[in-house]
Amino acid sequence: SSGINAELATVILEVDEPFDTRKMCGQSYDGASCMSGEKDGVQARIQAEHPRAVFTHSLKHRLNLAVQDSMDSLKVVEFFSECSHIESYFVGSPKRMEVYERHSTDGTMPIGSTSATRWMHRGRLIRHILNTSEVLIESF
Repeated sequence: SSGINAELATVILEVDEPFDTRKMCGQSYDGASCMSGEKDGVQARIQAEHPRAVFTHSLKHRLNLAVQDSMDSLKVVEFFSECSHIESYFVGSPKRMEVYERHSTDGTMPIGSTSATRWMHRGRLIRHILNTSEVLIESF
């Protein structure tokens, strides 16, 4: 694994365009030891050559881990499941979709399946349900 770490660090440091790696002041990766390892990780190798390239664990990755941990709550799982059922109720029937479109100002419904890692879709679905709650109630 240290060979891969060295190779990754070399590739990053040899990038000329559009970055000047001599000006690196930070780096951010997920928590994988090959990337964030203090002794042999890519971040340690880069920091050895560029001491100002401070390593920070990716905040986006941390947020994703925290959200996934919160999904262990049964109430959260049930909430997202119900939101998906609302979407499926309309999208699964042309007649219901027609009723929804008649009541809707924009006639759109977020289409697509939700998944454990697709938080943007879940956010859009919840926002859409909140923004069109009156239309949804009228359509039922």
